[in-house]
Parts: sequence; C-alpha cells; structure tokens
Amino acid sequence: MNVQKTLVIVLLITMSLSLLGTYSSLQRISGLKSLTGAWENGTTTRGSVNLTISQLVNINFTQDRVNFGAGFVTPGLAACQLETNTANPSCGWTYTTPRSALTLENQGNANVKLNLSNLNYSQSFIGGTNPGYAWSWNDPENDALQNTCARAAPVNVINEDTFVNISATNEVLNSSSQICSMFNASDSNDVINISFRLLIPSDAVAETGKFDTWTATVVAV
Repeated sequence: MNVQKTLVIVLLITMSLSLLGTYSSLQRISGLKSLTGAWENGTTTRGSVNLTISQLVNINFTQDRVNFGAGFVTPGLAACQLETNTANPSCGWTYTTPRSALTLENQGNANVKLNLSNLNYSQSFIGGTNPGYAWSWNDPENDALQNTCARAAPVNVINEDTFVNISATNEVLNSSSQICSMFNASDSNDVINISFRLLIPSDAVAETGKFDTWTATVVAV
C-alpha cells in the first residue's frame, strides 16, 4: 500500500469517527431539552392555586344609639311624641336635628336568621298615664324584592315600615322573635334601620337616664 492510499484510509476513518461523535452529542442534547421542556414535543406540566374561604357570621350596630336628650311636655299638652328621623317636635323637646334610627348591618359573609329582643318590652320605663313605645324597621337600600330581609310566616313577623306597640301584654320582642328569616350578607343589601316612636305623658315622673337596651341575635342559614 502506498503512502497516498494510506492517507485516504486514515482520512475516511477520522471523518467516520467525527460523524459518530456529532450524532452522539446531538442525542445527548435532545435528551436534555426533553427534560427541561425546551423541546417542542416535550411533556406538559401544571401548577395550581388553592385557598379556603371560611364562614364569618358577624353583625354590628353601626349606629348604636338613639338619644332624644332631655325635655318636658309643654304645659297644657297631654303628651309629647318623639320619633326617630323626624324634625324637632313642638311639645317640649328641643333637639335641632332628627334623631337617627339604630342601624344594623350584616358585616359577615353568611346569610343569617335575625332575632331581635329588648330589655324593657313595656312602656313602664317611660312612666306616666298611657305612655307609648313603638318600633319599626325598614330597608334603607330600597330592596323591593326583600333581598335584604326575607320574612317567613310566624305570627310575630313584623312588616317593614309598620310601627308596632311594645307592651307587657304584647311582647312582640323576645328571644324567639324572628325579624328576618334570611338577613342578607351582600354588600348592596345588608342593612336595616330600627326606628322608634315614644309618647311621653305630661305626668311622666322626672328621672335621669331612662333607657332601653336592644339585642340582635343571629345564626347562619
């Protein structure tokens, strides 16, 4: 074999080894791309987002006082009527702006059944001859479809915008008095107002600090 033939054979062997090495390298790179997801025909992977929203049952008197102030019945009159959300009466009391009603808001994320009760469920805390003590509720968000306060049909369910007398013989408020069978938690329908009408007789005994306490109780529905 001459020198020229020997060089050709060596060159062919070298080229074959180079091609084999290149193929091997490409196979390794292909496997690496498959593992990293860079290869267009590789596998698909997914992530997830998870959370739990807990139930919160929470109501609050955001307006928690009705203060009619001090006064006496104008001499010559039999009585003086005080009412929330009305102007100054002309019978002895001199508050210059209407007294706000109690405002109750469902601040949780659960619809609830609402019961109301009060401490002095008679007019006796006012005193005098034929005193008057009445209450009513309404939906200030003007919910015509009763979404704020849905009402079932027990005897003591109180209709909206209806003043009801509170007396020893008509205990419309007690621990079982259901006002709303479903008090809504939606931000657009979650408020009710509780208003009052008091009749103060001219012979009511003078006394400082006459008051009544109202309690709202709810359970999730």
